[in-house]
Amino acid sequence: AVAAASFLPTIDGGLIPEYNFVALAKGNFVKVPLIIGSNTDEGKIFTVPGDETTEDFREVLQSPTSDIRTSNNETLDTLITLHPFPGSSSLHGQSDDTLIPAGFGSQFNRVGRWMGDAMFTAGRRYTCELWAQHRVPCYSYRFNTVPADTDPIERGATHFMEVAFVFNNVPGTGMDVSAYSVEPASRAESYKAVGELMSRMWMAFAATHSPNNHKLSSFNTTWPAYTLDAPSNIVSDGNTTSFIEKDDYRSEALKFIIDSALDFSR
Repeated sequence: AVAAASFLPTIDGGLIPEYNFVALAKGNFVKVPLIIGSNTDEGKIFTVPGDETTEDFREVLQSPTSDIRTSNNETLDTLITLHPFPGSSSLHGQSDDTLIPAGFGSQFNRVGRWMGDAMFTAGRRYTCELWAQHRVPCYSYRFNTVPADTDPIERGATHFMEVAFVFNNVPGTGMDVSAYSVEPASRAESYKAVGELMSRMWMAFAATHSPNNHKLSSFNTTWPAYTLDAPSNIVSDGNTTSFIEKDDYRSEALKFIIDSALDFSR
């Protein structure tokens, strides 16, 4: 099952003349440099307890309460195959999808991965590919830092968790708990380094169209613009350091979501 929170645009022939996928494919978008990304566990926050079987997962895929849904049986069958159970323990582009939090059904990670892919990651990848195709600079990121007071299995680096770091909100202003209040002290310092780098990169991009003009001598890795030949993300990881990864994880599943966009009325 998924949390109900649908709010989607409606094609009216005027303000919204056609589906996003169609407009993007035609090149009908404003061609300006872009920073775009998604979080490792985007979809986990949208899952709820109770999904135990593949049939439950199939119901999620066509649920009227879901933003992304389809009733096409062929599409449903393929999505079920491309989002397998049990999930993978690979850490390339994801967290360990074999770990299930207490109180949730066995399909928790399957549903969470699907929701994240469908709502965020597939669109992020498709956008990067189109910007690269049109030779417009695009910088892609994956946020992989679990904030303080967040269950790493049940939520992980889920939706919205990057905001405190993009704004370098170390005091936790406006939040119940500062995202940086972690232990030991060395981990807290690593979190502060991630926040300072991210905020400086975003400001540098706004001012110069390049995140690499951040002027931090402690970080010398270049965040490359996305290309079709060498697609890559910068990974913001408070447990290690920020690094560059190849953006090739779950390629078949994400491509199918992109190619099936009209099945989801997107």
